[in-house]
Amino acid sequence: MSIEALNWAFNLPLDKPVLKAVLIGIANHANPAGEAWPSVERLMLYSGYKERAVRKALSDLEELGFMAVQERPGRTNLFALSMRGARSAGVHDVQGRGACGAPEPTLTTIQKDKRGQASRMSPLWNPGPELLQWAREARPDIDVGHETDCFRDYWLANGATKLDWSATYRNWIRRARAVWKAEPRSVRPSPAAVAESNNQRVRRFFDDMADDATDIT
Repeated sequence: MSIEALNWAFNLPLDKPVLKAVLIGIANHANPAGEAWPSVERLMLYSGYKERAVRKALSDLEELGFMAVQERPGRTNLFALSMRGARSAGVHDVQGRGACGAPEPTLTTIQKDKRGQASRMSPLWNPGPELLQWAREARPDIDVGHETDCFRDYWLANGATKLDWSATYRNWIRRARAVWKAEPRSVRPSPAAVAESNNQRVRRFFDDMADDATDIT
């Protein structure tokens, strides 16, 4: 078990409980390199969700960039957690991991699939005019330039590999939080407004839980 991996998983701001539960289950099995290979059945036991929900969560976590998955015929899949800032804790990125005394082979590359070879983000990556225009039209409530900078900085620090960086960027924009607009004269929100905002977040959290429960019935 890796304490760093568990702390990382517990503190991630994931909105859907099923994603949080499955990620914590994987982190509970992680070795010092941030790699784990629990079975789907084990993750079902940990999370309390059915097989279809767990498999969907695994796919979503990989798509969001929280881990890379290596299929191993005849054995359970190998999950490599992409912990932000993990280098300082002795955990390396997905590519170039050391052995670290792991009892199983480590994941050094992402396997090819029908779409081609996954790659790490280039420091020169930019979304391009068409993608930026899409972002502005899809999310007029966010600061697209700021989100683009955050996206680039996050994935450069993360070091994970992706098959389609444009698709990853679109997912980032879709999930970006709306910009909070201050009242005239920059009046700070009242305690009552803050409490109401927190209540709305709690309601959204339980609405998501209800949606997940519907998915697995």
